[in-house]
Amino acid sequence: VYSEAEAYNATYRIIKVIERINEQNLNAHISLKLTQIGLDINSEICKQNLMHILAKANEAHIFINIDMEDYGHIQSSWQIIDDCEQVFNNFGTVIQASLLRAKKDQREHKHFRLRIVKGAYKENEKVAYQTSKEIDINYLELCKSHLQEGKFTSIATHDYELITKLIRYIERNGNSKSNFEFQMLYGFRTNLQQQLAQQGYQVCVYMPYGKDWYGYFMRRLAERPQNINLIIKQSLSKFWLKGRL
Repeated sequence: VYSEAEAYNATYRIIKVIERINEQNLNAHISLKLTQIGLDINSEICKQNLMHILAKANEAHIFINIDMEDYGHIQSSWQIIDDCEQVFNNFGTVIQASLLRAKKDQREHKHFRLRIVKGAYKENEKVAYQTSKEIDINYLELCKSHLQEGKFTSIATHDYELITKLIRYIERNGNSKSNFEFQMLYGFRTNLQQQLAQQGYQVCVYMPYGKDWYGYFMRRLAERPQNINLIIKQSLSKFWLKGRL
């Protein structure tokens, strides 16, 4: 958003969702982007809006995930996150395995609850890995490192091979199932989500909410066209299953 009014309106709506989660006693939390609440307008406005959200969430004992965006917003995001940490501890953030700085950020914030993702933004070779193999290697190392720290780890990926490798690692090292979860987008790999849940793993489903959900969806596809493959595979799978039934 690019106006204070839009940023305040987004903050108000996020707080309303927090209140509804609390009223309905739902097992849910909120993930937000700092540009949604004013980062591109003024960092102080953004921080004050975030503080307001964190205060309301803290009262309701609800966790807030602060998402990470493109490389140009990362340093300013960390500054706000570090400032808010002086007051609140009911939030965590995201590490993008595609970025060269990911391990450094993870080490400096190893006491945080972290969501590990591959990264949705296409960045240049000066700041990011350019091949899937490099990103996958870094992803595994980041997840393993944070699991070793004993802090809650959100393993956010639809990649079956990565999930399988991490489950083997978790089983070998005896990590408690209460200290991590798998995260996937609503509607993606639903069979895998159910399979993991049936095996006793925590599974968190990420669902876009709000009037601009379609715009959000299209931006995710534009940022990482590989996501289209997942949609096609999921659609074909459902079509095939309907045929079988």
